[in-house]
Amino acid sequence: MARKSVEVNKELLTKCVVDAEAAQTFSTQQELWQKVAELYNATKPPVEITFSVACLRVKAWEILFATESSKGRRKGVKLSDEQKAAMKAGRKGGKRTKFTSTAAQKSLALLREKTPEKFWPLVDKIAKGSRAAAGKLFCIQCMGYNSSEVKRCTGLDCAYFLFRPYQSGSEDEGEATEADAETSPENELAEVA
Repeated sequence: MARKSVEVNKELLTKCVVDAEAAQTFSTQQELWQKVAELYNATKPPVEITFSVACLRVKAWEILFATESSKGRRKGVKLSDEQKAAMKAGRKGGKRTKFTSTAAQKSLALLREKTPEKFWPLVDKIAKGSRAAAGKLFCIQCMGYNSSEVKRCTGLDCAYFLFRPYQSGSEDEGEATEADAETSPENELAEVA
């Protein structure tokens, strides 16, 4: 369903921007757009506008305004000690960890418990956030933890089929190639360990 376009009077909107900035200084553009929408709607237009419509129309019509963008820190403005402390506390001692929730930790523990030890390096990579390792382990699990069977997979309706590891590159599924020997699951796991 298409969005409904809101009719906005360009001259009135321009006047509202000028009046808003003449009356006060805004610390953010969002404050400006809220004031512009308030002034615009005070004129009892046929359809009232929101601050986001005011913002979009001002930018689309390239109406000039003085209020600066508040994205990030402004040049020359330094963080206070309190702000620095809050940022450091948010980083949990400077180290960011992946999958810190209780559910994620339970999932990883269960995955390690059910996975044969020779595939634990893949579980470790998954714990660090590797999606490739997750896909590889998924295929290995699907083939009953027999990694050499992954390249012979016939599950054409599987979402991972085209992305499965250990593919030969050959169209004939039954033929082994030199590339298969180089990228065999056993050789690859030896490299991981």
